[in-house]
Formats: sequence, C-alpha cells, structure tokens
Amino acid sequence: MQSIGSSAPPGNPKAAEEFRRPSWHSRPRAWLALCFAVSGVVNVVEALLPKPFDVLEWMAQYCPFHVSERSRVLLLAGGFLQLVLSRGLFRGKRAAWGLSLGLLIIIPFLHLGRAFDWHHAVLQSMLIIAFVIWRGDFCARSDAPSVRWALLVGGSALCVLIAFGLIALPHFAGEITGSQDFGANLQAVLELIFLQSTDTLNPASARAEAVFRAISEAAVLFGLLTVFLFLKPILPRRMESSADRKAIEQLIAHYGRDPLNDFALLPDKYHHFYGPEDRKCVTSYALWRDIAVTLAGPIGPPELLPEAILDFDLFCARQDWRPVFYETPEETAPAYRTAGFRTFKVAEDAHIDLKAFTVSGGKFQNLRTALNKVRKAGWRYECFHGSALEPSLQASLRAISDEWLSARHGTEMTFDLGSFAPESLKRAELYVLFDEKNLPIAFASWLPYAQATGRSIDLMRHLSTYRGVMQALIAESLLDFQRRGLSQASLGNAPLANIESGSLDSPEEKVIRYLFERFDAYYGYKSLFEFKRKFHPIWQGRHVAYRRLADLLPAAAAIVRVHLPSGFFKYIRS
Repeated sequence: MQSIGSSAPPGNPKAAEEFRRPSWHSRPRAWLALCFAVSGVVNVVEALLPKPFDVLEWMAQYCPFHVSERSRVLLLAGGFLQLVLSRGLFRGKRAAWGLSLGLLIIIPFLHLGRAFDWHHAVLQSMLIIAFVIWRGDFCARSDAPSVRWALLVGGSALCVLIAFGLIALPHFAGEITGSQDFGANLQAVLELIFLQSTDTLNPASARAEAVFRAISEAAVLFGLLTVFLFLKPILPRRMESSADRKAIEQLIAHYGRDPLNDFALLPDKYHHFYGPEDRKCVTSYALWRDIAVTLAGPIGPPELLPEAILDFDLFCARQDWRPVFYETPEETAPAYRTAGFRTFKVAEDAHIDLKAFTVSGGKFQNLRTALNKVRKAGWRYECFHGSALEPSLQASLRAISDEWLSARHGTEMTFDLGSFAPESLKRAELYVLFDEKNLPIAFASWLPYAQATGRSIDLMRHLSTYRGVMQALIAESLLDFQRRGLSQASLGNAPLANIESGSLDSPEEKVIRYLFERFDAYYGYKSLFEFKRKFHPIWQGRHVAYRRLADLLPAAAAIVRVHLPSGFFKYIRS
C-alpha cells in the first residue's frame, strides 16, 4: 500500500471551489503562457534574420551597449527556452514562472545589445509586469528530488565546463588570439557558457574553434536538462504506514458500498485523504506520467463527495497532475459535472439482487442446464477463505490460474482486477469446483462490499479442457450467497458496454460503442458481456470524468497503462 500526504482543503464545497479555481486552468495564466510562447517565436525569428552591417555600424555610434551580431546565438537559445517554458507556464508551474521571469529580465538586454532593438525590448519588459501581477496563478510544485537533481546536474556541469575550459584554453594557447592570463580565460569560458560567444579570446584554428563550440553546446544541453528536471511533476513516494492502511480499511468498512472499493487496497494504488486530521474520505489512484487515474471515486460519506472531488482536483493541480475519475457510479455523474468535469459511460456493472435471484423459469434454462451437467458428473464445489487456504490447494489453484493465462497467451491485469497472489486472496472467498476424482478444475474468488452484505467477483479461472463449468460455479456461488442471507452480488464490469446506446449518445460514447464492436478480438468485450447477461443482472453504468477534451487521449492511454503494467503492446502481441 502506498500513500501520499493530504492537502489542507477548505471546509465546505463553496470555499473549496473558490480555493480551487485560481490554481486550475486560469485564463490569465493561459494568456500569459500564450504571449510568452509568441514572444519566444518572435525571438527565434529575429535571431534567424541577420541585421544589415550598416545598421549595426550606425547603431554602434549611439548605443551604450556593445553592438554585436554574436548575441543572435543567445537570443535564439532564449527563444527556444521560452517555448519550452511556456508549457510549464500553462500547467501553472511555480518553477517555470521563476525561470521565465529571469529570462524576461535578460532578453531585453540581448535586443538592446544586438542593435538597440528598443521596441522588442519594451514588449518583452511589459510581460514582466503581467508576470508579477498574476504570480498567484502559478502554484503547481515540481518534484523535490528532481529539483535537487537539477541543482546537482546544473551545478556539476557548470563546474566541469569551467574546469575543462581553464585546462583546454591554455593547452591551445598558440591557436588562440588575445590576452591569455587566468582572468581572461575564465571570462572567455563564462561568456561561452552563458552568452554562447566571446570577444575576449578568438580561436585561430579549427581545433580551437571545436573547443569553443564544445563548451557552448555542452552548456546548452546541460541547461535544457536542468530546466527539464526543474519542471517535472511531483512523483509520489512510497510511504508504508499501518495507520494509513487501517484508516482506509475502516472507510471501506463503513462507506464501501461500491464493489470496486476493496481494490483500493491493492499495492498498485496511492491514496489521498480528504481531511488531514480525521481523514473523512480517501481517494485511491494510480499514476501514469502526469495522469492520476482514480478508481470509482472517493470513499467516504456521500454528502462529502462534492468536497472530496474538488479537494482531489486541487491536490492534483498542486502536484502538476491531471485527474481522471474512472469507473465512477452513474448516480455520481452529476457531482463531477458540477465540479467542471466532462463525463461519459465506459462500462456496465452487472448487479444481482440475491433476494430475488432464481434459476427457475425459461430465461434461466442455460443456467439450469450447466448446473445439472455438473451435478450429474458427480462434481462438487466448496467454499474457502483465502487467508486459510492450505498450501497444497493454493498450489493447485495457482496451476489452474497459470494454465488459464497460458491458454490465452495473456498476462495478469491490475488496477480494478486482482491477480493470483497471496496478498490479493487474503480478503477473498474462493468457490472451488472439484471433479469426480476430487481434483480442483475451476475456481472463482469473491470480495466483500457493502458492509459485508454483498460479494463481488474477482478472479474466474478454469482448466481449458473443462468448458462451460464457470457458468455453473458462479450460479452455485450466488445460490449459496442467497442461502447465507447476503443481499447483493456483483459480476463485475462489462467494459465498453452500454445497454442504453442510441442516437443521443455523446461523441465519446459513440467511439466507445465502435471499440466495443470492432475490437472484441483483442479482449473479448462482447463475449464477456454476453456471459454476464445470462444471469439477467441489473445493469448499472460506469462513467469516466475528465477535465478537458485535450485530456481525453492521454487519459485513455493512462487507463490502459494502469491496467497493463507489462505494457499495452505486449498484451496485444499476446
């Protein structure tokens, strides 16, 4: 279990909204980022267009600065750096704001020193005022270890380049013109690093020119690497805490009405608590790049859901992440839309009302046939608790699981699915089917939810030579739950399914329906849906909530990636 600290949220939804808004998709911030990027393009174009020599000669008479075309290289590097930093500005990075402000202070002097381009210098300086006025819009932090690495890399590179220059320049003294005492060499090296050109010393041979160029180019490369490290999003740290786990278990026990809530305890999740003192809610999520994919939404009192959504949104903004709420129940979709998220249906969850469940009647003929086939063969099923499995039986079930995966050339999936591991089986009930020789041939694992009044299916695996047995095993499990007085069960999600699809579907839902129809061969979406439909469940929609349309493709990639730790292409090849 992994955990990361909470932010201190406001005490009510209105305050949370007011507190969140300045730090997320601020219009002034977006305009500043755009103006800064345009300024960078202008500087790049200006650097690529040489000034006529007569203009330089004329300006040199009146300009208090040294007029030189050599500042074009530094101006070009500054323009490209502006384009790099503009993305960080749009994301609200505090580090990007600081670096950009420093760059805006330097660039006007480059324009003035080149040919006294006062109009460009004034326009660049005006951006400084805007940056100072709207500095509060830039609150996203950078990853602290990455910042330390940036300082280490940048500082070490500076020291190494200075040392290299002070050693190399005297070595090529006969091929360099100009005064070559220690001070002149140091000044020339610093000019090559920070100004990308120098008038203090001049190379007189190809070898000396290569040394000068190597110092300048290495400075640019290490400078860009340093900026990249400065702008990295927060990377969550592994913080094992028994108190955190106990708090999550208590929240699931009291408020875990969703069949997916138990998967918050899987080791691939991080956790964010709403309410740093009393831990009112918890949101479990997995992180891929800068996308935080949550599972089924916050767990806690239903009346605190709007606050918990906004709090996690603010938390992600501060970490420089983009939140995606995945597989949220259909009834909570209005709360996400109120918080400014776009939503659409991505799956159907198959629920069984155990009080009304039966295998009688014509529509359950397939279930009765499967049950009768198993009973006539003399096979039997037995229920075990995962934490009490005997080693020999656990080894047999693992062999079934491995054979099942091998037959499908597949790999274990995660996030909203368990895997055959001791940690995943501890909280589960396993229904095992034995053949007439008392050998296990199939099993299904079920997890508790809804204060232990319900059971949710997790693993369904059988030997490939015994087809059709899983249908009978699940039916027997449901009947046993009914006899034990449980009230409900979930057969899990049917991904990409939408039983209400029609002409009024959103564009996103139309894409989902296309994938459901066309990509069944890769996963078996339709066959899984048809299998669960045999039990005539109550279908409940599952939604995904995301901020902007531009986040949709990265969100889809993140959802695939958190499900497939071994990689999407490896899964496709399988």
